[in-house]
Amino acid sequence: MEKIKVAQIIGHMANGGIEAVVFDYFKNIDRNKFEFTFFVEDVPSKIINEETVGELGGKIVYLPPVKKLSKYNKSLFKSLTEEHYDIVHVHMNTLNVFPLRIAKKAKVPVRISHSHTTSNPKEFIRHLAKLLLRMFSHKYATHFVACSKEAGYFQFGKKYVDSNIVKIITNAVDYERFAFNEPKRIEMRKELGSGDKFVIGNVGRLVSQKNQLFLLNVFNEFLKSNPDSTLLLVGNGKQKEELFAKAKKLNIIDHIIHIEGVHNVEDYYQAMDVFAMPSIYEGFGLVALEAQANGLPVVLSNHVPKDAIVNDDVIQLGLKEELWVDALNRIYNDKTKNRLVNREAFKYYDIKNITKELSDYYLNCIN
Repeated sequence: MEKIKVAQIIGHMANGGIEAVVFDYFKNIDRNKFEFTFFVEDVPSKIINEETVGELGGKIVYLPPVKKLSKYNKSLFKSLTEEHYDIVHVHMNTLNVFPLRIAKKAKVPVRISHSHTTSNPKEFIRHLAKLLLRMFSHKYATHFVACSKEAGYFQFGKKYVDSNIVKIITNAVDYERFAFNEPKRIEMRKELGSGDKFVIGNVGRLVSQKNQLFLLNVFNEFLKSNPDSTLLLVGNGKQKEELFAKAKKLNIIDHIIHIEGVHNVEDYYQAMDVFAMPSIYEGFGLVALEAQANGLPVVLSNHVPKDAIVNDDVIQLGLKEELWVDALNRIYNDKTKNRLVNREAFKYYDIKNITKELSDYYLNCIN
């Protein structure tokens, strides 16, 4: 039996959740049945790299940036026609229209448009661009997938989601990878120099969507009553300089540890005492799932879909600083601080189960 050839088109590499999810699919799918090729923009990634992909029998194809549309189209068309893929699975959200048009031109029979995110009207130009592009979301795709109902509603519309035209495939994690590990916690806290301090953690790109500027304000207030605390930021992005300028202005820079994109993010959850995620919008919120797999107390904005909530003790709040300071104080003063995980619920978010669901979906699409 010939392998089913799947082109996974990701676009810009941001060392983020989309890359992590797609790469986890690759690691867990039956590679005797499926062959994955990753189409990415020619920028480095700590998640998807040639050495690791090659070891697992996959390939990487580098494309020009999609903003150089003519070169992007030409390069993508050449690759798709040379290899004759069975499936093109696109993960670029409202930008999906561009590679899907080329995939149709290249006569790829199954063309999947995958929505991983929503939008925020306050990011006016970006939001307007998304609204315009999503008008073409149905034009070149043959099949539709979203990581949550909210992501599906945004990109494809309520009618498509509620009539089950859109397949909801939730994001998932390798539970064992993120499970709490006391020796690793001791090791990481020593490496970070956090000692016995209370560590508030955040994992994500340093961009307006993830709202770390808000988190700085919250942390500044929290520090006034809890000076033995540290804010651990794991990630990189275009707001980095603005964030550190603000931290200096607030005179809290010495209480912040910043770690850029890493391949072993699971180790950094071990060092945290609470995970805080004040995003202004999310399609799912994979890092919230990772933090819950670790058993961390988790505080989320109410813009994170409820699909990402597994453990019973997760706190969801509106974006008012006093609410977040109060929630963090309650967690700080909780003397038990047990790492509780809803193991039964996590089977619905287990990467092996979700990858099986995806592979069955691929076979149904082809048949």
